[in-house]
Amino acid sequence: MNEFVSRYGPWALVTGASSGIGSEFADQLAGRGMNLVLVGRRKALLEENAHGLEQRHGTAIRVLPIDLATADAVTQIDEATGDLKIGLLVNNAGGGLPGAFLDHDVGSEMQFVQLNSVTPMGLAHVFASRMAPHGKGGIIFVASTMGYVGTPYAANYAATKAYIIALGEALHYELARQGIDVLVVSPGPTRTSAVDALHNVDFDRVPLNWMEPEEVVAMGLHALGKQSSVIPGEVNTLVSFLVQHVLPRDLATSFLGSLLERMIDHSEQPPRKGGEESDTGGGMGR
Repeated sequence: MNEFVSRYGPWALVTGASSGIGSEFADQLAGRGMNLVLVGRRKALLEENAHGLEQRHGTAIRVLPIDLATADAVTQIDEATGDLKIGLLVNNAGGGLPGAFLDHDVGSEMQFVQLNSVTPMGLAHVFASRMAPHGKGGIIFVASTMGYVGTPYAANYAATKAYIIALGEALHYELARQGIDVLVVSPGPTRTSAVDALHNVDFDRVPLNWMEPEEVVAMGLHALGKQSSVIPGEVNTLVSFLVQHVLPRDLATSFLGSLLERMIDHSEQPPRKGGEESDTGGGMGR
């Protein structure tokens, strides 16, 4: 058994594992020798990924097709994994509707609060409670650089990610006493299928520093156990520093609002149905 599996194994649970960043977390963790529980709504994609992981890495895989935007998702996952020793939780699933706040159905926005904030918090509590008696384990929260400041036209999404950042950084301190490593990973723009599916957003209208999921995940796993949070990519780190520490908050919000306003086609409204988890932990290009 290698050092990583000894510290965080033998099982890891990854939410939003059908593609994008979640799928990449699963692949890199399996490459480190971890058995995996893959959670998401899209059963066919999860099973396809599970088959590929088993073929490439020879690890055991369990698939849980569960809607993470429902109130009983945490209970379902807890009951379905009661026989497993899960030493690493990757809270990756998330989603949001880009566009004007009042253009969105309030029910959909409330489902995204459940998906992005409530379910990850509940899962962290369940699995940290299981890890604590063993004195080891890890939790990764996938947030977003949008979570560091109010972001017009992604208002609810950014707010849910702000919650995740605050929760993760606080738990990094608290759970260290139980030997549990907690890390917040806040990607910037990341190339995933969820981003490509945002038909009302034209990302070419502003210059963005795109990263690949492989880079984001590698930087996250490297930082686990070493720090409380990481922003993958030097450009993303610099921009986040400026937004948080140099620009006044109202100016930073206005600046981001002007960028999003340029990117979003307000004549084409996104789907109003909420609750579909993104593969990237956010799905809005971060």
